[in-house]
Amino acid sequence: IIGTTTYGKGLVQITVPFTSDGAALKYTFAQYFTPKGRNINGIGIEPDIYIEQEPVEGNALLITDDQDTQLQKALDVLRTQISGGTAETEAGVRAVMEACGFSTLKTLTTQDDLIAPEPADGKHFICGYGEDGDWSWAVIIGGTDEASQVIALACPKNRFNGGVNLSSFGGNAADYIAYTSLF
Repeated sequence: IIGTTTYGKGLVQITVPFTSDGAALKYTFAQYFTPKGRNINGIGIEPDIYIEQEPVEGNALLITDDQDTQLQKALDVLRTQISGGTAETEAGVRAVMEACGFSTLKTLTTQDDLIAPEPADGKHFICGYGEDGDWSWAVIIGGTDEASQVIALACPKNRFNGGVNLSSFGGNAADYIAYTSLF
């Protein structure tokens, strides 16, 4: 979260009129909690990066994206995270994993240690493979010559646990995925 502490509205209330003279009952019928079960009513949520909106002249509701200092900060943070995720390194793979919600990295392979039917001539990459529950996932960063791409994919775990013959790839799903994606 980037910005300032949120207002802290965590209650849902309803007003039920009783009579025509204005008598009514107002009651709370729901509360909002964070995913971790924290009540934010009257407290709000603290941002991860605190930045106030700079004052603008005129109608504050009509500010442009360029005038929105909180938006610009969020875009800067996102650009930094994305650029960290395009490096052909384990850190790059882990940055993409985090952005996709993947965990449990099992193997990494690069063009230097690829086991495949043909060599990786002219190709540069790193491929990470992992499993979460019933799902397998892979992150591939690389390409040919000067061109690079980032690929993230997920599929049912049985696709690589008996579903595909990995013998030409040393039994390594990361080698198979890199090869089929880049060759």
